[in-house]
Amino acid sequence: MRSTFILFGIVLWLALGTLWLAPRKRELLRRHGMHLTNDDLLRLGPKDRDAWNLQRDTWAMIAIGVVGGIAIVLTH
Repeated sequence: MRSTFILFGIVLWLALGTLWLAPRKRELLRRHGMHLTNDDLLRLGPKDRDAWNLQRDTWAMIAIGVVGGIAIVLTH
């Protein structure tokens, strides 16, 4: 039961992160060109405030997920 709850939490976290970040990435791609790769978007960061915010928020989601996963493992 506990492992099912943990797995559900991980899937929910990934889904919420995707729903939150994907529209922002699509907007950047629409504004700068749909052919941009992730490396191109990373290079935009210092020049474009929205690209920098997207990068920061993506790393925040990853960090929270990793810390949360470690905390779950260590407490059970």
